Amino acid sequence: MRASPRVARWLLVAALACGSQGVEPVGAEAVFEFRPGVIVDSGRGDVYVMHPGGGIDAVDLASGERIWRTKRAAKPLARHGDLLAAQVEPRGEEARLRIALLDNRAIRSEPQIVEVPLPDGVWPGIDDRLESSFDVSARAADGSFVLRWRYVFRRATGPPPGPGEEAREAAGRVRIDVATGRVTTLDPAKAEEERPERVWRVDGVLVELERTMRAGSQRVVLKRRDAATGAPLPDVTLFEEGLGFRSVSADRRHLLASRREPGGWEWVVFSLETGARVAALPHDMAGARFFVAGSGLVHETEVLLRREGGRVVAEPGRLRAVDLGTGSEVWSHAIRDTRYRGPQPPGGPQGTQPRVGQRSGLSRSDKGSLTTTRADPASEDRRREIQAERSARTVAAER
Repeated sequence: MRASPRVARWLLVAALACGSQGVEPVGAEAVFEFRPGVIVDSGRGDVYVMHPGGGIDAVDLASGERIWRTKRAAKPLARHGDLLAAQVEPRGEEARLRIALLDNRAIRSEPQIVEVPLPDGVWPGIDDRLESSFDVSARAADGSFVLRWRYVFRRATGPPPGPGEEAREAAGRVRIDVATGRVTTLDPAKAEEERPERVWRVDGVLVELERTMRAGSQRVVLKRRDAATGAPLPDVTLFEEGLGFRSVSADRRHLLASRREPGGWEWVVFSLETGARVAALPHDMAGARFFVAGSGLVHETEVLLRREGGRVVAEPGRLRAVDLGTGSEVWSHAIRDTRYRGPQPPGGPQGTQPRVGQRSGLSRSDKGSLTTTRADPASEDRRREIQAERSARTVAAER
């Protein structure tokens, strides 16, 4: 008898969890990229942040105090043991991608610099330009860092582009050996090992979310199995009405839902290991990218544009920690804004900048592709409702 798609997913992830395939299952992570330019090591209690003035700050997750600052690199990418891989600020128009391997134990020492070859015409800028963007990410794997980069050029001025001239893209993938610094070029088109993302591991539990719509209300059920045996555990209904799903935490351990309250929002946080409600706290936003660290919740605030002396100034977004019990701020730290916010040419794309006094909801829909959303709670709620409806149709089809 053929297993349903859902049961097949559970069986596959349980096999991975038991090691029968020789690989580890997708799961909650101790070291993870919170967003481009922010790397979190929850095991050590550190977070590495791009500083608005250049360089990298290492910040203590509990207190928000700066542990160290370096200007030998600009964008943290991934951590492997005591080494932090980070992109170095390019010099002028040099078309070289330089990666620094920073030793967290001796941050003042000169780091090993590894050069990654790039095709002609690719500029590895950290900040986006009007017509181009470059993005690089990394992960630690088997004594090495695996880097992916993508460059996108889109013409914004000049005569109408001909066929194939409107946009140019280039991408690459390399492996950097931690011990030797040797760079090995990998096939960028080769897919990573396929893993079922809808089911993942949180410590000893495999979890999956089932989202449905009933009479205009969202219902979210946490489905669980024992990671060692694959045996089912009791389902937990996280909520059925009144709350709206916002996001899963960056480390995949918690879920954030929220509802409107007089004067703002109430955030409700659930554990994805047990289904228990971890906290309910007041907030002025409907939701945000987040993770839980100890007794605090860390989230990102967006860029705020304001007028100053006849010109528009972008106030950087921040990494902000709040107390899970009270919602009061514990600490915050500014994050470098790398998105292009300059003027657009006549006839260029319109509506790409939020209004003065409005927080920007700019995000990357994929590596190197820029999209813009406005901070409109009503439209955000409707977008999430549509996503939930689509999810419900998917669940019904699989059944």
